[in-house]
Amino acid sequence: VVTNGGRLYSGAVTVGASANSLNNSYVIDGGSAGATVSNGVLTIGSNGSGLNTMTVTNANLTTGGLVTIGNGTSNNTVTILKGGSWNLNAFDLNIGTSGGTGNVLTINAYDPKSGTAEFKACAVSVALATTAIPAFR
Repeated sequence: VVTNGGRLYSGAVTVGASANSLNNSYVIDGGSAGATVSNGVLTIGSNGSGLNTMTVTNANLTTGGLVTIGNGTSNNTVTILKGGSWNLNAFDLNIGTSGGTGNVLTINAYDPKSGTAEFKACAVSVALATTAIPAFR
């Protein structure tokens, strides 16, 4: 947990790295003072672990490498809440790789002036998957 004006500068971070590693959390909550976190490669759920979460609230997160939510694992979530921002520095964001399913990214922010969803906070480039993905039923 990084909170209340805390700062964390690190290299690669993996939240949940093995099959028996479930329900791990990476919480960046700046509270009233804000927080700043800078990571390299970031993985939320890997190698069969699952139900891992990352939440960013009232904080600035910067990642300097590939970001993966669910690498060979399922049901991992990342949520960006009010006052949270995430700069990927033009690196890729992968959701559900190597058979991972049910992984979710939620950006639950809003524009305080208009009260509408803050769509401008997320620019996305979509590319065709290089391997076939079975239909979800």
